[in-house]
Amino acid sequence: MNEQQLQKTVVNCESQVDIGIVVELHDYLKQALQEKQALEIDASQVERIDTSVLQLIHGYIREAGRQNLPVSWSGASEAVHAAARLLGLEQALQLPDAT
Repeated sequence: MNEQQLQKTVVNCESQVDIGIVVELHDYLKQALQEKQALEIDASQVERIDTSVLQLIHGYIREAGRQNLPVSWSGASEAVHAAARLLGLEQALQLPDAT
């Protein structure tokens, strides 16, 4: 199955992405995996992001990779890059250039 045939799930992050959304985001990402959908994340407007959210996204990216499902970022703010850098996840998250 090539990427053009896959449906896509899009995650549009708010300016404040914290632990309060982890359960909802987990369910959303789990559904995308179950439905074999590509994932696109837009984190270009994020001003603050919690470790728990980055860890969840990292886990999703790893599992999506095992299932050969593409994950892309339409944007990631400097705040996302800085948080990922502190956790040593910048490369693992496959972040694009900061916006």
